[in-house]
Amino acid sequence: MDEIYKNNERILSKINVGIIYSDPTGKTIYSNKAADRIVGLKFDEFIKYKSQEESYRIIDFDGNNFPPDEHPTNVVIKTKKPVHDVIAGVHQMKTKQTNWILMESEPEFLEDGVTLKRILTIITNITTQIDIEKKLRFQNRLQKIITKTAETYLGVLNNDPNFAIYSSLEEVGKFLESDRVYIVEYDFVQQVSNKIYEWCKQGINPDINKSKNIPLEIFEEWVIEHKKKNSIHIPDIGSMPSESPLKASLASQSIQSLMTVPIFQEMNCIGFIGIDTVKNKHYFTTEEQNLLVIFAELYANMKVRVEYNKQLKESEERLQNIINSPTHYLLRTDLTGKHTYWNKTFEQTFGWMYEEIGIENGNSLNSICKYHHKRTQEVVLDCINNPGIVLQIELDKPSIEGGIMTTLWEFVCLLDLDGKPSEMQCMGIDITEKRMAEEQVRKLSRAVDQIPLTIVITNLEGNIVYANPYTFQTTGFKQEELLGKNPRVLKSGETSIEEYQNLWDNISKGKEWKGIFHNRKKDGTLYWEQATIGPILNDEGEITHYIAIKEDITERKRIQDELKDLNLHLEEKIKERTVDLENANISLKQANEDTQKANQAKIDFLSKMSHELRTPMNSILGFGQLLQLGELTPIQDKGVQHILDSGNHLLKLINEVLDISRIESGRISISVEPVEVYDIINEIKDSLQFSANQKGININSKISNTIPTYVKADKQRLKQVLINLTNNAIKYNNEGGDVNITVDIKPISEDGYTPIRISVTDTGWGIEEKDIDRIFIPFERIGAEKTKIEGTGLGLAVVKQLIDLMGGKIGVKSKPGEGSTFWIELQQCESRLDLIQKEATLSKHSALENQVGTVLYIEDNLPNIELVQEIIESKRKGINLIIHMQGNGALEKAVEVKPTLILLDLNLPDKHGEEILKELKANENTKHIPVIVISADAMPNQISNLKELGARNYLTKPIEIQSFLNTIDEIIK
Repeated sequence: MDEIYKNNERILSKINVGIIYSDPTGKTIYSNKAADRIVGLKFDEFIKYKSQEESYRIIDFDGNNFPPDEHPTNVVIKTKKPVHDVIAGVHQMKTKQTNWILMESEPEFLEDGVTLKRILTIITNITTQIDIEKKLRFQNRLQKIITKTAETYLGVLNNDPNFAIYSSLEEVGKFLESDRVYIVEYDFVQQVSNKIYEWCKQGINPDINKSKNIPLEIFEEWVIEHKKKNSIHIPDIGSMPSESPLKASLASQSIQSLMTVPIFQEMNCIGFIGIDTVKNKHYFTTEEQNLLVIFAELYANMKVRVEYNKQLKESEERLQNIINSPTHYLLRTDLTGKHTYWNKTFEQTFGWMYEEIGIENGNSLNSICKYHHKRTQEVVLDCINNPGIVLQIELDKPSIEGGIMTTLWEFVCLLDLDGKPSEMQCMGIDITEKRMAEEQVRKLSRAVDQIPLTIVITNLEGNIVYANPYTFQTTGFKQEELLGKNPRVLKSGETSIEEYQNLWDNISKGKEWKGIFHNRKKDGTLYWEQATIGPILNDEGEITHYIAIKEDITERKRIQDELKDLNLHLEEKIKERTVDLENANISLKQANEDTQKANQAKIDFLSKMSHELRTPMNSILGFGQLLQLGELTPIQDKGVQHILDSGNHLLKLINEVLDISRIESGRISISVEPVEVYDIINEIKDSLQFSANQKGININSKISNTIPTYVKADKQRLKQVLINLTNNAIKYNNEGGDVNITVDIKPISEDGYTPIRISVTDTGWGIEEKDIDRIFIPFERIGAEKTKIEGTGLGLAVVKQLIDLMGGKIGVKSKPGEGSTFWIELQQCESRLDLIQKEATLSKHSALENQVGTVLYIEDNLPNIELVQEIIESKRKGINLIIHMQGNGALEKAVEVKPTLILLDLNLPDKHGEEILKELKANENTKHIPVIVISADAMPNQISNLKELGARNYLTKPIEIQSFLNTIDEIIK
């Protein structure tokens, strides 16, 4: 038996399968060499799971510590049953290698069949199989994440690109078990880099805000390698040269290992995707690098698609704007002139001429004045001979009012698929007002040419660039003798150098100078001129030219000198000069009257010029905006923007000059009516929010009273006043400051009315006490020399005069360095508009008694609620109306009351009506209930959007009673 045992042992020692015997307590009593070799340590150490000096770990397939109770030998001891197919790994701490083994244990019993004799454990080395399986799993997961990232980016065109990018970064980071994944873009113009996206593992602090505007010189080596399409792999940041500035930057972020892969668009490197570890060092594999390369390509392609989609959408919008333009006519005809397509604007304007035959059967010549038919036919023939070339033509067309419209058209001939002329496309606009405005400007220009005043404009060097004809008449010089010359050619030498120095000191600082010159004409004759000279400023407030308006006062001066001479000899010649003196006084009075008339003519001239210039400015700004919608080069786009900015500034100046002239001349119309204060404040707050945001200024309307408050005022003029005051509070405020608008009810005045005070307070520069009395004077700009902020000095003057016309008061309190408060007071009044509307409209509609149903009305405005209640109670008495005044809880209320119909306002204080509609349509209990939207927003896009979301109908405020009742009757029979 001993010999047999020894032979068996020799056989067991030579086989490659590990054989281990354990006693009933689990102690190893025998193991062959294969077992020791496969496990890598003695088996009794293995099953105890206590490493020698932590030299190894027993792990399961997921890398966790293998529980001792689950070892096959221990399981057999407990259960006395065989255990099969148990997988475990022996991970050597020093070599970082893991041997994977498959274990099976069988119990052997004594003769009684119950008592354990020993346990046989068979061990097989499956390391190779496990490694292959892990690689297959890795490749499978890698394929899935690449596919998912590609699908995510393909969906970007209709979703949020940022969400897609952050989602894919998270997928990559979790898959590679990294601490951070990020995208950095290079800005080679500014020579900086910016981290624009970042995902961080839980517990890792984000670094994106600290990685903006990093100089590229720090990454110079990286940039060079990235441009060569090479990746950067640094397994150990600590191994980098100590003098490297990049090492210090990476170490400050606690990065231990990293890898970056460049991102290319076409042949240009635009940045890189980076991955790093913070807690442990890591050597990134080729598979991990390949994943980042694929991600970089997907990201670059996605950016190209997003930009292309954006450009395509903008192009479509521009096309739709042209087609749906309310000011542009669009018409297509065949080569005989018969209409094949026309837009709504063309039909609305010229459709009346085709009522008998129908516009679809009409000929384009029918809408053109006969005397322009030949012109039209010649241009059409030129277009047919030159397909694709745009030709302009100005045409007169009959208007529905019986007059003549002047229109400007662009004709182009379109080709069919065979390259032959097939259609004429025509796009036109109405330029009647423009032509009239140009004629008015010509009239004003002729007025300037004919006015009996000398008008001269010079450049900054003082050389004359314009002079009106009266200048040549007065001086005797010809146009070519004065243009380009300095006005010193008119000097007589009798005006002091100090006077000229005072003149230049004022106008060069942007101020106006007034004085008298003794000048010399070409023929040597001396003459006196009373002059007003001032600067001409551009949009940036810079002086570009100087203008002088001068009046020949030689005769007046002669009379004044004679009066002085008479006064010197009054005692001796009083009798003989009495008659002469009376005549001189008459002449002087007449001269003064002439001067007043001239000044009045100047005011009228400014008023008319302001009014007439405003009309062409409409065309300038309109065409400028149309140009901006087209495809422009950067230089063209910048030029168009200058046109728009300059036009808007000039338009503002024109409007202020027009307002002040109207007020002073008494030609302004004020319509006083009850006006709701809080509505006006909310309107101006919304309209000025954008300009406030540009300076980081908060507009606060401290209004605690929700009950409507009415004042006697002209609504538009009150809005103009508050916009002016609030805009000033923004312009002259400090960046990051505050603008507070408050409403206070003051004690009853001596006149027996209650004043409502509206105050606009800023935290800006403030105003000196000595300057407060001047701020409401026209053309006075306090502190204008200290700021580049544009202004005319007319705004507050207009405000004060408008408040005076509305019977109100205006005042200001200010403290330099702390800010200013401008306030206005107007008389409080009551509004009977709602009552008038109810009485006037409800009487027109008959009542129905047999309708039964429940209507849930979601609205926060009390007057609107009262109106609907009155309509329902008086005209549809069988309907139960339930009011809910908030957005929150609207869904729950609808579930509770189960209404037949829901009326929904959009602008609720806590939630927009669109969100409520979505909630109602998503809920099983309410999705079938018809919803009618009632809103003051009448934009077609808004109406279409809400109907697509499920609204049955959309009614716009103010409510038209019959339409409202008809809509309810369609649902509640």
